Formats: sequence, structure tokens, C-alpha cells
Amino acid sequence: MTSANPLLDALLSAFGTPPPKAKKQVSRTKTDRREFTPLYAVHQSFAKRKTGYVTWKAVSRVLQVQKQICKCCGGETESIKAEYFALENGTAHATWLRPEGYGIHQPEDLPNTFVDLEPVYVTACASCRSTPFDDLFSILHPKQLSLDL
Repeated sequence: MTSANPLLDALLSAFGTPPPKAKKQVSRTKTDRREFTPLYAVHQSFAKRKTGYVTWKAVSRVLQVQKQICKCCGGETESIKAEYFALENGTAHATWLRPEGYGIHQPEDLPNTFVDLEPVYVTACASCRSTPFDDLFSILHPKQLSLDL
């Protein structure tokens, strides 16, 4: 192919220089592109970024149980405050408590471990909710007796 300017082609051929060729249009296909292959899976790269280690083995679920003591009626209620996955690393001799379970194979089959937290005192509980407002107010703020005669 020659350039679009015939005068330039004639001038260059007079000096013995061949006319420039037009560049080919290269069409890239998907096979020409390099595919991105991560070094680790997403959960492994997250573990590497957070802890410095890639390999973690899930050993149990940790359920934190907290007792609530009602100041209104004196009732005690236990509830699950938080749930974590306990992962261990033999190289680091460490345990990592993680709230999310992605990257864990069959998390529902892990054994449960219960951890009791310190009790918390609450102003009113769910059973006090069903008490009429006047009764609840009188329990929370008892009236003083006056002995004026």
C-alpha cells in the first residue's frame, strides 16, 4: 500500500526511498488478552491481608451467650450475643475469630462452642413489656409513704 499523497510518493521514489506502507489494523480477540489469575482465592487473600497467613482451618463455631437481668421484675434471660467461626493456624499457633463464614467448607457441620459473657442489667425485659404502663411506672418509681396525721 502507498500513502494517500502521490506527490510525496514520487518525491521519495526519486531519492531511492520506498514510499511508507500503511499500518495494518490489528484486531484483538479475547484469546489474545491475558487472563487474570489471582494467586489465592478471595478468602485466602483476605486472610493474608488481615493476619499475614493464608491457610486457616475452621475448627468450631463460637456462640457468645449473655445473661440479661431485668431491674424491673428481676427476671433473667439468656440470649446469643454474637456468633463467630474459630479458625486455627498451626504455623502461627493462633486462633482467629471471624464473624463471616465465606471460604469455609460445610460450616453447618462445625461443632458449637458456648462462651458465657458477664451478665448485663437492663431497665426492662420483654415480659415487662406486656405489663400496663401505669403498673410499670409504679414499679420503676415507687411512691413514698407519707405518715402525716
